[in-house]
Amino acid sequence: MTLQHQADPGTLSGAMHRVLQILGTKIAALVTSRTEGSVYAWGNPERPDSPPMSLALLLDTATFQKTGETPLFDVYRSQLEALTGQAAPKKPIGDVFLEKLQADGAFGNVASALLQAKDENSSGGSDISRQEGLALIALIETSIREIKDVESAVRQEASL
Repeated sequence: MTLQHQADPGTLSGAMHRVLQILGTKIAALVTSRTEGSVYAWGNPERPDSPPMSLALLLDTATFQKTGETPLFDVYRSQLEALTGQAAPKKPIGDVFLEKLQADGAFGNVASALLQAKDENSSGGSDISRQEGLALIALIETSIREIKDVESAVRQEASL
């Protein structure tokens, strides 16, 4: 499916339009486990539909892996800034111990998702399905970013 509607890039439908330009409707549907019609509707400015946050995260993750862009997150951030009149907070590099705890949590999320994916009652049975694989990769990449934050915190604290 090719989007026939032009959407304002500063809106969720506009951001979703961009995601679909990058990923295509078929891949977006696979990533979210939704129908092509559902993900297509999210990019249509004439429909009030938008993906839930959990699916928007998966879509932005897949888009980021392909191009480095996060269209949905960027719209959420700009809407937050417009509503609050302040720049949205960026995650500062914090205390080494706090960063380590966040990295532990991220790695725990990977372990939990891996156990669920390998469960014989999961969508792929005891094999990892495509959707489970995409979700695991997103969690692994988050874990990698978190461990890099630990490294940055150590370098900052040690003046390296």
